Amino acid sequence: MIVTGLKHYTIRASAEVIDQCVAFYTSILNLRIGFRPPLETSGFWLYTGDQPVLHVLIDDEPEFHGPSVLGSIAFGCVNLPVTIQRLEDLEIDYTKNYLADIDQFQLFVTDPAGLTIELNFDCEKIDTTDQSGT
Repeated sequence: MIVTGLKHYTIRASAEVIDQCVAFYTSILNLRIGFRPPLETSGFWLYTGDQPVLHVLIDDEPEFHGPSVLGSIAFGCVNLPVTIQRLEDLEIDYTKNYLADIDQFQLFVTDPAGLTIELNFDCEKIDTTDQSGT
């Protein structure tokens, strides 16, 4: 078996925050709601291009404790300045980090379900003197 990359990941959120999660990912990451086959669970598939990279499921089960079931998810991204401007325009708090050893700039945001989202920009950097966003 050879792993070629991330196909999709799934987050579970209560019905109270599901629309906020979808709005977060569509506005911040420019994902779009797309086709989702009929399934027993309710939710959305969010796409980039023709790939459904994020499945957002409604989970109101009593054993659902905590904001999400994952620690963090990393996305490869491009156009760092536009992303920072979008986060600031939407008043989304973020932190930033530069990994010189691999020439990668990172932004970290938290989605409405409490999941940490890592946005990785290869070979892009800005001044990292101030390590926090808005």
